[in-house]
Amino acid sequence: MGMILLGIVVILIVATIVYLFSRWDGCDNEDSLMGAGMGTIISGVIVGLILVVSIGGSYSSYVDIRTKYDATITQYKQAVTMYKGHATIDVKKAALTDLKYQGYQENMASFIKNLRREVTNYNKELISKRVLKKNWFFSWVITAPDDDMKILNMSD
Repeated sequence: MGMILLGIVVILIVATIVYLFSRWDGCDNEDSLMGAGMGTIISGVIVGLILVVSIGGSYSSYVDIRTKYDATITQYKQAVTMYKGHATIDVKKAALTDLKYQGYQENMASFIKNLRREVTNYNKELISKRVLKKNWFFSWVITAPDDDMKILNMSD
């Protein structure tokens, strides 16, 4: 809501400035109003494009975290325990690998690092979107995460 109000204020300021400059330049009232109208239309289009890009970017990041959540829960479903406010991934259950496999420890460490990085990025995006959605200034342009998307935790 705040960004929309800011956009309206910017449009009104641009229209007023164009009107005052055209009056100062010696134009008659009809030309001044025409200039103010054109200034309003042009600034409205620019502000509208900025809002569309903001909303599109927010929706794109929503789709990214939704995909990460669904992929992580599906891929490690045998190791995920769902709670009311979060989900826990048991790393030992998630990494079902033969202990005779060559390079087991390095691959296990790599697996855990990759999973930790994915979980950290997901949690960071999820929490930031929830915080931004509660903010009155950004609430209309943020696509909030779904209620079923939970914070992911990792356990050993």
